[in-house]
Amino acid sequence: MSVLHTEQKQKTDIREDRGSELPARTCRWLKVNDVPTQIEDYPETMPFEGLTTERFADTRIAEGKAQAKIDVDSTEDVHALQGISAEIATKNAQEANVSYSWTVEDGAVQTLHFALSKENPVLQDRLRLRVPCGHCATVVLDVESDEDVAAARNGMLDIVVEEDADLQLVLLNRLNAKTVSNQSVTFTVADGGNLGLAHVELGGGARTNYHLSGDLVGVEARMEEYVAYLAQEKEKLDLFYHVRFHGLYTEGIIRADGALFDEAYKSFRGTLDFLEGARGAVGDEEEVTVLMSDDAHSVAVPILLCHEDAVEGNHATSAGRVDEELLFYLMSRGLSRQEAEGMIVESRMAETLDRIPDAAMRENIRQAIHDRLMKRKR
Repeated sequence: MSVLHTEQKQKTDIREDRGSELPARTCRWLKVNDVPTQIEDYPETMPFEGLTTERFADTRIAEGKAQAKIDVDSTEDVHALQGISAEIATKNAQEANVSYSWTVEDGAVQTLHFALSKENPVLQDRLRLRVPCGHCATVVLDVESDEDVAAARNGMLDIVVEEDADLQLVLLNRLNAKTVSNQSVTFTVADGGNLGLAHVELGGGARTNYHLSGDLVGVEARMEEYVAYLAQEKEKLDLFYHVRFHGLYTEGIIRADGALFDEAYKSFRGTLDFLEGARGAVGDEEEVTVLMSDDAHSVAVPILLCHEDAVEGNHATSAGRVDEELLFYLMSRGLSRQEAEGMIVESRMAETLDRIPDAAMRENIRQAIHDRLMKRKR
């Protein structure tokens, strides 16, 4: 393994960009049409040696060992991986230090663990995942960073779920408060295919942008994403979704539950887009935010776009403080206010956490959430 010199890893420039534009724009003064992004430039493309894998199907990667950059195929469809913004996508394509394209084996349970550290402070991952016809698989992408490391992540993931295939995908973001994170996910689901996502967002410094955009192209194609998030101090989190319904009797579900404390800011911008030909399609999005501080701020923009008859679209959002009557009941049983508030928030995230397949990892995430809630500022 090569020795990396930290003096070569210093940022040379941080540029501001705009991205994750709403497909139907609204008044500019609302400031929700797009979001700012931070693009960090470094003197050279930096290798990443903080990747470990378990039961990974691609034979180019030895189990449990790190892998250096693999060149991206120049013939790939760059548009399919545009994600947050064209500039972020171009930077990812040109400077990706982890680039893989693989087909999952039927019944596979695979984990990719990315550890950002002083030796590996920059991760630009470019992943393409295909689930063949009739295959079922579970994939976990776990990204974390050491507590005191200023790091950057620019990730792009493209998913293809073929006919009657099923993919259960777990996205874990455990980055520290000094890390800037941009993550884009694009997907396509064919006839009878199913894509299930469990997304846990536990941090990422000044700004974390998550962008999911995809197409339900086949008859009875289905996707669902369950999200649990926490933000604290002055963290800024943007959750962006654009699900396009093409085929007959398609179904798309988005559920987000989270908590904000200190001066944290969160925006949820979800679009269910029923295109011509999507008769019988059902879309449902719901987002609930618990405000743990008077200074925390939550913005929600649920959008329904419809170009077809005989479809069903539902959306609901809410934000508010913890119910005082429920708090009183729990505290009367001997819990402190902080413990009672933590129990309520954790219970709302259970639906997402229960979708993490590995019991040890699931318990580890639960403990991380519990620790954050117990250590938060009052």
